[in-house]
Amino acid sequence: MKSIHGFLLLLITAYGIFESVQAQDQSGFISLSCGLVPKETTYTEKTTNIKYTSDANYTDSGLVGRINDAYKTQFQQQTWTLRSFPKGERNCYNFNLTANSKYLIRGTFVYGNYDGLNQIPNFDLHIGPNKWTSVILDGVADASIFEMIHVLAQDRLQVCLVIKTGETIPFISSLELRPLNNNTYVTQSGSLIMVSRYYFSPTPNFVRYYRTNYLSEKSDVYSFGVVLLEIVTNQPVIDKTRERYHISEWVGFMLTKGDIRSIVDPKLMGDYDTNCAWKIVELALGCLNPSSNQRPTMAHVVNELNECVALENARRQGSEEMYSMGSIDYSRLSSVSEFTPRAR
Repeated sequence: MKSIHGFLLLLITAYGIFESVQAQDQSGFISLSCGLVPKETTYTEKTTNIKYTSDANYTDSGLVGRINDAYKTQFQQQTWTLRSFPKGERNCYNFNLTANSKYLIRGTFVYGNYDGLNQIPNFDLHIGPNKWTSVILDGVADASIFEMIHVLAQDRLQVCLVIKTGETIPFISSLELRPLNNNTYVTQSGSLIMVSRYYFSPTPNFVRYYRTNYLSEKSDVYSFGVVLLEIVTNQPVIDKTRERYHISEWVGFMLTKGDIRSIVDPKLMGDYDTNCAWKIVELALGCLNPSSNQRPTMAHVVNELNECVALENARRQGSEEMYSMGSIDYSRLSSVSEFTPRAR
C-alpha cells in the first residue's frame, strides 16, 4: 500500500503550494520604502513577507514624510512613509543594474494628506529622459500604482519624478524592481506599460480590481481558495461545458444538492474522509467570499489544512476515532450567485 494516498496527497499539495508562496525567493528584488529613516532601517511587510529597505541610498534629494495616521490601517507598511521633492524640476532614483536585463518596475503613491494641505499632487514619472506616465491620484486616501516592464539598454536605470509647470510637489511612497526572465512579456526593445489589471469573470462583463488597485493578504486568500477548489475537484477554473462555467459557481451549485462526492475528484474513487472533504470545500468557499473582510486569514487556512492532514493521517492509520463534520452553514449555499466571481 502506498505511504501517501489520494486525498492526503491533495492536502499536502495544497499546503505545499501555500508554503512555497510564503517562502518566495526575493533574490534580485529591490523593494524601497520611500522616506524610511534611518537609512539602515529594514522591515518585512507582514502580509507579503517582502523585505523593504530605505530609499536613501538611491537618491540624494527630497524630504521624508508620513501619511496621516488615520489612513494607515488601509494600506501596507511601505506606504506609511514617503519622500517628496519640493526643490528642483526633476529628481531621480539611480540604480546600477545589468544591461539587457528585464525588470518589472512598480511605483506606488499614497498621498494620505502627509503635508496637511489636503491638496492632491499631479506630476509626471519618467524612465531616464522619457516620460513614463502622469501620476494623477483619485483622492487623499487612495493608492495609485503604476507598473512597467522595461528592458535595460545600459547598466544603469533612472526613475525620475518631474514637476509640471505650476503644478504641485511630486512624492513617492514605494519603488520596487523585480527581475524577470527574458521569456516573460517578450518585447523586442523598449518598455511595456501596464494599462490596467483586471479580474475576468466567466461572463462577458469584467470587474475592475478594488478601487485602490491595491492587493492585500485577502487577495492572496481569494486566489488560494480557487487553487483549493482546483486541487480537490480536478476541474479547470473555467469550463463552458459545465452547467455553471466558473468553478466557484459550479461547486456552489453542486453543494445545494448536498452530495460532496459529486464534487471531489472521481479519480480518488471515494478513498477519502467525507468530513474532511466537506471541511476543505467549505474552507475554499470561505476564501472566495465576495467580501474581503469576511474571508479567513491565511493563518486560519493553514490551521484548517493542518487539521485535515491530521484527520486523514489518522484515518489511514486505522484510527477508531470518530470525526465530527462540525457545523456547516448550509444557508451560505442557498444562493449560487454568492459564489459568482467578484472583484478581489
